[in-house]
Amino acid sequence: VVFVDGPGALPGAEVEAVITFSRKDQCRAEVVRVLSPSPDAVAPPCPHIARGCGGCRLQDLAYEAQLKHKQQQVEEAFVRLG
Repeated sequence: VVFVDGPGALPGAEVEAVITFSRKDQCRAEVVRVLSPSPDAVAPPCPHIARGCGGCRLQDLAYEAQLKHKQQQVEEAFVRLG
């Protein structure tokens, strides 16, 4: 499992990333550049996200896509945790 953080790291996006943390069961990476944006990407309502604020995750993803992504995260957590 690789967790990718940074502008443009949205579900459905293709990014070039560099691994910043690694252990046996997971890695973390930072976006270097966006190769192809998510089809659900939208302009974020807050200008601070462009500066890397991170306080309001996924605000640059269309609302319906946010709901779908969050539901998928919960389902995957239940599967993983049993």
